Amino acid sequence: IFPSCIIVSLLAFIYYKYKNVSVLQGILLSLRPAVVALIAGAGISLLRTVAVGEEALLPENVNWLGIVLFAAAFIVLRKWKWNPILVMLLCGIANLGIRVILGNV
Repeated sequence: IFPSCIIVSLLAFIYYKYKNVSVLQGILLSLRPAVVALIAGAGISLLRTVAVGEEALLPENVNWLGIVLFAAAFIVLRKWKWNPILVMLLCGIANLGIRVILGNV
């Protein structure tokens, strides 16, 4: 079994060499909706995990702070195009700070 870095490098080489071939462009265009669907599915799954975790979807089980931070991060990432790692770090700091202030640590 090849290490993944060799496979990725090989795929990058093939793409670079044949990137102007119309068949390859057609294949890549047909993959785009699938990639968008996978990313959207992951986002929805993450939102559900943030909102209620493993518990039932009931109003008393909802993590409202998590939902607010999720929405804020989404807006910051889409509107201002901040670095995702920075946004994750800031959300973690905000979550910890708010929980310390509220005494929910």
